[in-house]
Amino acid sequence: MLGKNRVHDEWVEKVVRYLREKNQGYVVVEEPTLPKFKGKGWHKPDLLVLEPQGKNLMVSFICEVNYQNPYEDSDEKPNDSYQCVHTKLTKIRDSLGSNIPIVIFEPVEQLDKNNLTTKKKAEYAKQFNMDASEITSYSQIQQLFKTKWEKEGLKAFEFWTEKHLAL
Repeated sequence: MLGKNRVHDEWVEKVVRYLREKNQGYVVVEEPTLPKFKGKGWHKPDLLVLEPQGKNLMVSFICEVNYQNPYEDSDEKPNDSYQCVHTKLTKIRDSLGSNIPIVIFEPVEQLDKNNLTTKKKAEYAKQFNMDASEITSYSQIQQLFKTKWEKEGLKAFEFWTEKHLAL
């Protein structure tokens, strides 16, 4: 298994299995190094998905599995910045360019059941000038960040959930 986080690694395995079984022809490379960032904190997205085009393999998309990592840097947890989703997206863009699609897989149903606490709702609500009672799911939180990041110019990425894997 890859990495230290067992739950994260289990989800990586499920995504790999889905890509290999459901999408014939994909070649999935686990934890490829982004040379531009080697030795500078996070530098390995979870999956590089290649697609045959004639006799060549072309990058189809990058997949990063997110499980309980922050979406953005926070003043309260500055040491988490290397793990935050926004940092990873930005590093992938800086290394590979803006035309490569990025998929962020996040098991929102599991997170909703186990991790969407009142405290978490309050944290996200504060970021978006909302009331905590308005935060109802991680899918909603994903959409809030997606809208924000697209307005900031970070495009060509999408969130996947368990539904994308037909689980």
